[in-house]
Amino acid sequence: MKILDEARGWAEGTPWDAYTIQGTYQRFLGEVGIREEHLTAEVGRERSELAFYNLGRFSTAIGDYERIHFLSSPPDRFATFAKWLEHQAGDYYEESDADAGYARPDAVTIATVHQAKGMQWPAVFVPCMRRNRFPSKRQGGLGVFHIVPEAAVNDADRYRGSEDDERRLFYVAATRAQKYLALSYSPGPGKLYQRESHFFAEATRNTYVLTREAARPDESTLNRLPSTPLSDTPDIVFSFSELKYLFECPYQFKLRFLYGFDSPLQKELGYGKSLHDVMAEVHKRAVKGDIVDTTEVEALVDRHLHAPFAPEPLKEQLRNAAIRSVHRYLRENGSRLALTEHSEQPVEVHLTPGVTVSGRIDLIRRIDTGEQSIVDFKSKERAQADAVTRDQLHIYVAGYEELSGKRADLVEVLNLDEGSRSSREEVNDTLLKEISGKVAKAGEQLRHNDMPRKTSWCNTCAVCDFAAICRDRPSTP
Repeated sequence: MKILDEARGWAEGTPWDAYTIQGTYQRFLGEVGIREEHLTAEVGRERSELAFYNLGRFSTAIGDYERIHFLSSPPDRFATFAKWLEHQAGDYYEESDADAGYARPDAVTIATVHQAKGMQWPAVFVPCMRRNRFPSKRQGGLGVFHIVPEAAVNDADRYRGSEDDERRLFYVAATRAQKYLALSYSPGPGKLYQRESHFFAEATRNTYVLTREAARPDESTLNRLPSTPLSDTPDIVFSFSELKYLFECPYQFKLRFLYGFDSPLQKELGYGKSLHDVMAEVHKRAVKGDIVDTTEVEALVDRHLHAPFAPEPLKEQLRNAAIRSVHRYLRENGSRLALTEHSEQPVEVHLTPGVTVSGRIDLIRRIDTGEQSIVDFKSKERAQADAVTRDQLHIYVAGYEELSGKRADLVEVLNLDEGSRSSREEVNDTLLKEISGKVAKAGEQLRHNDMPRKTSWCNTCAVCDFAAICRDRPSTP
């Protein structure tokens, strides 16, 4: 209650981002001692994972809401959030297991037919096969063609949907089943929904469909084949932004990507990405021989600066900081812009069977000696551990070699912040070999759900957004 009372007691003059709903939620979970290992000991691993998955989905909902309402005053933000939860959020998130990303909860998946497209399960149940429900009758009331004239749309009738469209949808639903399919209906409310769908009747005319459940065979008499996976090694695709979390802390990756916990929003969010986008334009133009002049800096920054959660005074500070950073970069690197070979180069690298790492190289350029360098831009918002950055750049070296057949000579980190150091080093062949093993291990960890937390409090824990729901912070003397 102390955590909630603090959030309720916001006073004028307190920074608006000091009391985010996300931060309050995660402090609350930490204060009441929600830990996955505690739940596992109490109810077992499967139940505890489902519980954390649902807690994570609520965190996702908070993040979605705060991205829209972040600049509202905290009292208004909390009050409207409560109303949104009560009246709207249920419609948006009740079927959330269809977009679970890496997470695969050991539970029944409830989804619409549209969400199920492209997926499959051993057993599928299609309920509510009532007339006027599936296929649905055309709805009256206000529709799109009350706003957009039919004459303005070619073949407007196709947007209303037809019975043939619904029959194709029924085919999608039925073919999601790998082994068992159950179709059912029951009378619904009102006279329109009392009878079975004619899709249901059509299904009963198929000779493969039983209209009464078959007797269960005696399991002891069945000569079953041993179960085998569909593929020996399930394919996994990581982006490097995902992989770096797994390198830094496997449990942080689990909380973020398997359970869906979101980070509290910061006012400065978007500044680092904006600087990155400015650099991308500068170098894409350089590839075409169009060298940016210092007189264009302010226009460049204004075109790309996007800090949606910053109040106006902070936004002006960020704009001035970005202008200084770009001027400094052009002053120090302008003479080398003509040596740019690629900007924002997408790469995919297959360092180990069954694992693909995808990413985008900020910059590939020649230096004065003719050597080729792979460059990553860094700012405070995009900061990460030096070891992780070194791994990232060497993965990009391997990806670029796979793409072009050329091995880069150098890897560089160019720091865009004032007074911060950059780094430059030769490509390390030993590290290139080691990184394959690290990526293979990451893939196996994900396949086997082996994502332990750090053994003790460390620097990674100190800056982790989810430390409160992972472990107790050590007390300071």
